[in-house]
Amino acid sequence: MDDHLTEPVDRTQVLARIAVWTAEPPTESSPPNTSGTPAELDGLPAEAIADIADAFAASTPENLGRLRTTLGAGDFDAARLLAHRLKGSCATVGAARAAGLCQEIEAAASARRQRTARDDVPLPAVLTRLADEMRRATQELRSRC
Repeated sequence: MDDHLTEPVDRTQVLARIAVWTAEPPTESSPPNTSGTPAELDGLPAEAIADIADAFAASTPENLGRLRTTLGAGDFDAARLLAHRLKGSCATVGAARAAGLCQEIEAAASARRQRTARDDVPLPAVLTRLADEMRRATQELRSRC
């Protein structure tokens, strides 16, 4: 295996990387991935996808809570890092809309940290949409099992 994860290690990312490295390689005759499933999950057994969905769902409340707390405390550097990490987790499981919302939070936190305030981004509303998208992504993942 030639891969790495950055610290702090997120369980969802670990499971996703394990699934990638233990999946059967596609054969030459495999059709291209047109399912909308991320390449990391394409072709995985239902049990592996269920494990990834469970890990993603289990980590969601804590991750969102920490993001709300850091933003509420004005710790925009920590919020930016959390949003960045969460964006990666969302992208790994194919939650593109959630990853986009994380990118929006990351950019707003970075701007506020640098005092180039982007108050046009209503962070509480974005966090609510992010929570909804993460629930939807978990349901979608579980429907693939």
